[in-house]
Amino acid sequence: MSNKSAMLNDIIKVEDIGDRYIAELEAVYRRIISNINKLIGRPDIILTAQDIQNVLVDSGYYQVGEGVLTIGQQEVMQRSVDYYEKQLKMKGITYGENAVNILESMRTVSADSYTLLGDTLAQKLTKEITNVSLGLASQDSISEAVQKALDLTYAQSKTWVHTAISEIHRTSTVLLGEQANIQYWEYWGPDDQLTRPFCQEHLGQIKTMEEWKAMDNGQTGSVATDGAGYNCRHRLVPAA
Repeated sequence: MSNKSAMLNDIIKVEDIGDRYIAELEAVYRRIISNINKLIGRPDIILTAQDIQNVLVDSGYYQVGEGVLTIGQQEVMQRSVDYYEKQLKMKGITYGENAVNILESMRTVSADSYTLLGDTLAQKLTKEITNVSLGLASQDSISEAVQKALDLTYAQSKTWVHTAISEIHRTSTVLLGEQANIQYWEYWGPDDQLTRPFCQEHLGQIKTMEEWKAMDNGQTGSVATDGAGYNCRHRLVPAA
């Protein structure tokens, strides 16, 4: 099996990990909707953002993010190790201290961004429900506003899961490759109608890691760890 075919198999398995958490997220949002609707049905109660946060906690929202960045991250990191050991025949490869520190820093940043999604949703829902309590909005309008807020945050949360999982995989692959002194990396992935202009421009190009790191993808910054940005399907692989 070629290095690229092996990486494709790894990407599919990594995406399966992300899909597992997306399925959890779907169940969580169904619980959130049910619990929020119960609160909407009691417009006599003045709610605080903490009340909504309690709903998110009880519904399992934060558990999904924690799962992605603990068990999920460990699974993805192991996929990268397996790639080097099984496909590139680099036995006994492990994460050095610098790699561990970088991945931990990424984990913290990702956790903060996921928490921010929950905080923003709590503030939005608190405002909408309070408007009903104060007679500033009708029951019908609050239901519509709450659903729109939940739909938006659900979409953002799914994007966060996909991006976090992909970023961990890209970064762990790059970090292990740097430890192994791999010099050249190819920008690799599908070439179809979904491929972004940035990816079409760089697809198949081979550069040093320093050259890739110096490039800005125009979204999240780092081409080395994020490809073209959110939901990007492309990544760097060791050049043959």
